[in-house]
Amino acid sequence: MHRSTARALRATMTTCAALVALLPCGLASAQPRAELPDTPTRGITLPDRSPTTQGDAASLESNPAGLAFVQGAELSYTLQMTTPDLEGVEDQGHALFTALGAGGMALGASAQWLKHPDLGGTYQDYRKYTLGAAVGDGRRWGLGLGYNLFGSDSSERLDAMTSWDVGLQVRMSANVGMSLFMRDANAPFLVEGGRALPRRLGGGFAFRAWDGKLTIDQEISHLQDSGFLDLVPRLVVEPIDGLRLFGRARFEVTSTSRGEQSGLERAVFGLELSFGDIGVATSVHLNEDAALSGHSHTIWLASNKQRALFELGGRWHLINLNGPLSELPASGLFSTSSRSFVQLMVQLDRMSRDEQVEGVVLNLAGPGLGWAQAWELRERVLAMRRAGKKVVAFAQQLDDKEVYISSAADAVWMLPNVTWQADGLSVRLVGYQGALKRLGVEAEFLRVRDYKTAPEAFVSAQPSPQSIEQTNDYVRALYELMVEAVAAGRKVPRKRVVDAIDNAPLLPDQAKALGFVDAIVYPDELRNALRKHFQHFGTLRAEYNPQPTSERRWGRRPEIAVLVVSGTITQGSSGSSPLGGEALSGSDTLIGAIRALRVDPNVRAVVVRVDSPGGSAFASDLIFRELRRLAQAKPVIASMGNVAASGGYYVSAGADEIFASPASLTGSIGIFAGAFNVNQLATKLG
Repeated sequence: MHRSTARALRATMTTCAALVALLPCGLASAQPRAELPDTPTRGITLPDRSPTTQGDAASLESNPAGLAFVQGAELSYTLQMTTPDLEGVEDQGHALFTALGAGGMALGASAQWLKHPDLGGTYQDYRKYTLGAAVGDGRRWGLGLGYNLFGSDSSERLDAMTSWDVGLQVRMSANVGMSLFMRDANAPFLVEGGRALPRRLGGGFAFRAWDGKLTIDQEISHLQDSGFLDLVPRLVVEPIDGLRLFGRARFEVTSTSRGEQSGLERAVFGLELSFGDIGVATSVHLNEDAALSGHSHTIWLASNKQRALFELGGRWHLINLNGPLSELPASGLFSTSSRSFVQLMVQLDRMSRDEQVEGVVLNLAGPGLGWAQAWELRERVLAMRRAGKKVVAFAQQLDDKEVYISSAADAVWMLPNVTWQADGLSVRLVGYQGALKRLGVEAEFLRVRDYKTAPEAFVSAQPSPQSIEQTNDYVRALYELMVEAVAAGRKVPRKRVVDAIDNAPLLPDQAKALGFVDAIVYPDELRNALRKHFQHFGTLRAEYNPQPTSERRWGRRPEIAVLVVSGTITQGSSGSSPLGGEALSGSDTLIGAIRALRVDPNVRAVVVRVDSPGGSAFASDLIFRELRRLAQAKPVIASMGNVAASGGYYVSAGADEIFASPASLTGSIGIFAGAFNVNQLATKLG
């Protein structure tokens, strides 16, 4: 173990031991002290609470700033009971809390039915209603406000009273947080004689380790214009996911003419069980004499609130691959909008690690993928299967790439009205020299190295031997990659795959008989097919958007950034063609992004995703230099997509390491420069 880690662990264990030891000391050394005036604004005793770490609907009772960390909808119910021998002496009640939040903005509400015998007279049996709102960034800070109203059948004064609570939570890192709060900020009038209820000012500090599996925090509060100071140490331990043990104690420190007095006011111990979207918490309460005085219990419903004791599996998800998938999402006036290929890979990776996901159905309906992307998608399908997930390829189109991708799945299903169309690979080389000549335009280019064939389309009527050679080599490599993968994935002889390609197209029954397809299914029969083949009786969901649990939303975490270099590399700003949607990677934009990544302390490494045939040598050199400067500060890895040639390769060389797929078209094999002579065309046009 690293020395600094060991020191931190010893310090943590020492602090835990001190907190545990503190409780019996407080019980034994409790001294007579002045009585703290009670207030009806104090609500129910929650099993577990903290003004610093709490981020749920019940934050309304501890610190309304915690609402800012609510994601989605939450509902909880708490019941507080006393022991039979203390009936009518200790507090009782029940409460309902609800909240709705997203992106750091949230609204909350609660209703509490309370019995506080300490208030005495007409004030002890009443209701408390709270409306709350909070703003923040959802991870690092939140500012909240709570508005309390009261209802009483026996006290008009209490029935008309209102009060305000305000609070702040700041999570400086994934391990440290602090809070400030003010209860009864408006000092409402209630007490006989017209004296206002005193404001309670407080704050807290928390230390977390191992994503909150160990939490130590200290709350301190002061009642305005009094000699009272409350200290509330709290300890939470989560030995296994979804099982949380917690304890807190309230120590009252009083300044009187006789000096400082302190003692234990109350202690709460309990546990919480989380099952993902539902959880229960229970606790016991000890009074100042260390006697059992009551207990409270909570049941909550919320999405992605906490780690789960165990996950309920069995979910299947439908992933539609029916359109262009590019490295950067793009849209044009006359082109189809594309989706992010990187996001698809991240989504599939999350599914591989999600215990609630049993399997996925890939709806292959003409995904616009390059061969390198197809290889990566196929590898991700294989990784999902290694993780124990089932994968079904539902093919509404079975061309070469779809056959290649689907061969990695557990099962391949196809529509009855399509054909198995893996008929081999071909490349078309288009020349413009003849057309330009008729227009009166002459292309003039200078190239360095024989295999720099890009300008040939403008200056030659026929491709050069070098162009034919490298094109044939690339197509042959893709063909072998496809044949070997299909043979291995479908567990059929290689010769059968070659013969099928030579005799394509195949009808569905033929493809099934040869072992390339497992079933012929219509879209409306998918669910029945899943029941029949995989004994899945649940739902097939079209959406997958899991949110991190509350423990993972604590503060900003270290990140690996992905920087995409897509399309032609140019000088100036990045953008896209307004007509065709073709991406342009501008040096100014990329250099600005790289410099921001270099100084961002939260970014620990950078992946440069390259899908570019090149472009401006000057712009490529500027990007290369900036990547080398970035690599001096943190690791930089290049990931090549479909194409990383010429300037795309130049940019990739700026990384510490380069990764490419077997289908990536890459290399830097020369340079060229040129222009178009339009003298004859200009003469014709006058």
